[in-house]
This record gives sequence, C-alpha cells and structure tokens, in this order.
Amino acid sequence: MKNVCYELMRPHEVRAEREQRPLAYLPIGNIEWHGEQNPFGVDTLTAHGLAVRAAQNAGGIVMPPLWWGEPREFMNVEANPDTRDEVLAAMRIPPANFKPGFMGKNHEDQAHAYNSLLFHCYHHLASIGFKAILVVCGHYPLRFFAEFTAEVFMRESPVRVAVVVPPSLISDLREQIGGRIGDHGGKFETSVMMALNHNLVDLSRLDPDPKVWPAGVGGEDPRESNADFGQRAMDAMTRRMGETAAALMRKAGIAT
Repeated sequence: MKNVCYELMRPHEVRAEREQRPLAYLPIGNIEWHGEQNPFGVDTLTAHGLAVRAAQNAGGIVMPPLWWGEPREFMNVEANPDTRDEVLAAMRIPPANFKPGFMGKNHEDQAHAYNSLLFHCYHHLASIGFKAILVVCGHYPLRFFAEFTAEVFMRESPVRVAVVVPPSLISDLREQIGGRIGDHGGKFETSVMMALNHNLVDLSRLDPDPKVWPAGVGGEDPRESNADFGQRAMDAMTRRMGETAAALMRKAGIAT
C-alpha cells in the first residue's frame, strides 16, 4: 500500500497526491486511561490508523495526529467523577492533580486554548495547499470543539472541513458487526486496538473474575475482546470514512 502519512512522504509524493486529491485527514485524540489492558493512546492511535486506511482507499494525505491540548480537568476519564477515584488510585496519582486550576487555566480558557490549536491546524493545512480537511475524532467529546471550529473557520475560508467520530458512522451496524459500537476501553475499543496492533493489548492484565469490573472501563466486558470483532468494525468504519471523504471532496469542488 502507498504511503499516505505526510511526515513520512517526500515532496514529490506530496505534490502528486495533493494535486490530484487536496484532502488532509487530521486525527485528533488524547492520552488517557483505557483500562489496564490497553495503551494510553487508544483514541489517537485508532483515529490515525483509520485515517491511514481511509486515505489508502479513498485518497488524501494523513497529517500527524494531535495528541495534546484538550481540556484536562473535565474532558478525560481521570477527571470524570464516576471513574476518577479508581483510575487515579490505580495510577498512583494524587486527586489534587485534576482539581480546577491545576492546569493554570480555568475551564473556559482551556476550551479556548484547544479551539485556538484547531484553528492553527486548519490554517496550517490551508497554507500548504489543501482544499478539504477531514477531522477524525478518536476521543469522542472532541467533536464539539472540532465542529464548532470547523463552522467558524469555513465562514472565512474556502477550505471545506468535515468532522467524524468513527464509531458514530457505523452506529446502525451493531448486529452486522457483532456487538456494541463505541465505548471506553470496553470490548469495542479493545477489539479495535487488537485489530490495529495486537501487541499493544494484554488481556491478561484484567482480573479473570467476571464479577470484578475493570477500573475506568465502560461498555461491554473487555475480557470478551477479539481481533475478529475489531477487524469487522475497522473495515466498516474505514469504508464509511472513505464515503465521507468523497462527499467532502465533492463539496470542495475536487473531482473524485
């Protein structure tokens, strides 16, 4: 398969692809607890992996993912009142590290800072010749920031921006896929991670007792995770992301 990652491409490769399909994928996510069995980068790794597969099938170039910048004190499982205590205890992190003010900004300023970071990315991509941007949200709540900034940006720029949360694209396919679509470190995300890179998942880190629910995990039981389920989900998400990319390119006046 051809290389579609901007940071790994040479100038002639970027020119050739951009001149044919000036579409950039911008994966955004975070670094967050997803259970003892998963790496911290599940959301961003998944967004980037799906973007690469969609670009290989539908065209376009995948930009380096945006890992940092989201509001830390209210946008992550470590800060969620329902999961905070057990996750921070497992990580041996003092709860004070997630109290308001620790990040040096209030909640509103943290949100403005992340919006500014997204605006910077959009302008950067416009400056290097892209006419369409597909923002791929690996961390689901980031869609609100991405959708807001995309709408504002398009009022001033001819570049078209669309936002996708990959699991939302296949919410109608639960029976076909074989399980719940979307979760937090549960069977869905863990299975997708296994399909992306099975070496990054270690189910043996989970308590085998089904009565002991894994800390900071939501959804179906991650002990039931398997790469086959993950691959079916990935294939479906990749296909629909490609369809979304094609529709975005048409809106931007790009022949597909």
